[in-house]
Amino acid sequence: MKYLPLVIIFLTIIFNSSCQSAHNASVLPKDLYKIKKIKEEKTLYVVYATRNDSTFKIISMKNDITRDCNKIKTGKYYQIDLEQILPVDPAYNASYLEISGMGFPGGVNILVEKKSHYRLYMANNLSGLCISDIGVN
Repeated sequence: MKYLPLVIIFLTIIFNSSCQSAHNASVLPKDLYKIKKIKEEKTLYVVYATRNDSTFKIISMKNDITRDCNKIKTGKYYQIDLEQILPVDPAYNASYLEISGMGFPGGVNILVEKKSHYRLYMANNLSGLCISDIGVN
């Protein structure tokens, strides 16, 4: 019986810490995207980001900025301000569509894939791989 107060304090600490870590895992904002993959093309980057069960294909023009910046990394979460630039009619029944031109220098071809719902996005807060106004986890 003399150890009962110590056991109660110990169990209270363990219970509180487990509840706090479960709470932190559940408060991930819904507007955060997880970077799954980054591909480098001639004049742009293709970033694959996921949120919920959806994959978003984001293009970002390469830049010559040499200053330090907040570079995105695969496996991390970011708040991304997406803008859809290429809606494709869902009547197309193909695994990808090849889009060329669209004002991109160097004649870059961009594939719009089924896994990204045949949509293509740009991020207003992404320049190259540098992101501004970020929320990172």
